[in-house]
Amino acid sequence: MSEANKYVDMSAVEALKLAKNHFLLLPDIQREYVWNMDDIEKLFESIVDGYPIGSCIFWKANKKVLNESKPNLYYFITKYKKDETKNEKAAEVFGEDGEYYIVLDGQQRITSLNIALYGDYTSYRGGRGHAKNDPKNWIKRQIYYNLDYHTLVNSEEYDDEKPPKRFVFLTEKEAEEGHYYKLNQLLKYDKTTNLIRDLIDEKYDECTQDDLEKLYSRLNSSSTDGVIHYYSISENTYDEALDIFVRVNSTGKKLSKSDLLFSTLIEIGRASC
Repeated sequence: MSEANKYVDMSAVEALKLAKNHFLLLPDIQREYVWNMDDIEKLFESIVDGYPIGSCIFWKANKKVLNESKPNLYYFITKYKKDETKNEKAAEVFGEDGEYYIVLDGQQRITSLNIALYGDYTSYRGGRGHAKNDPKNWIKRQIYYNLDYHTLVNSEEYDDEKPPKRFVFLTEKEAEEGHYYKLNQLLKYDKTTNLIRDLIDEKYDECTQDDLEKLYSRLNSSSTDGVIHYYSISENTYDEALDIFVRVNSTGKKLSKSDLLFSTLIEIGRASC
């Protein structure tokens, strides 16, 4: 008998650690990752501004259930090359004890957090004369906080049509030429007080300190003010979990179970190519 299904809060940092250790996985019903850098920048805007970013749906299982159900599972992307990177297939047999979380809904948001905080985003330069098969025309960027954002917003030269970005993907060289804070630096802190101490020591303005403290707090919070809220499905088989997912899925066009199974067959066909 499965446990009662319920809503649960989890910190974003904890979820990403689970993904890193391959305890947070993706099923083959999920579409490929499609977000742009601008989407990820806006995600962090929403987090700092205290907006909800949507609930997820996780199927919680153990190795025995996974080895019996044999769903096709994939690891989360960390380093992303636009239109080229695919999720790596997970092991078919699970040997590690512990709880596994299969993300039925929430892939785009969690992958975006993973890329921003643990990886990077590579995109094609574009433009005439830039061959797509030339590695030099692929630009790798990481996400930064614009330390001049609040100064620029309050400046007389502020332009509504070209507003400054608070969060922005940059190359290492671009970041060095400006005034930016790389977001993955937040991961080195185990306490808010230590972060605040360093922000004060760097003499960042109060608005900047407030933004980075809010971001750190929400990423590390496992309560209702955090980032990851999920509906936990604790059914005994993958098919039972899919039945629950179909019933609670209410955004966009509802998927039937035949749609999901067809998606699975497509993935199996791709794997055999």
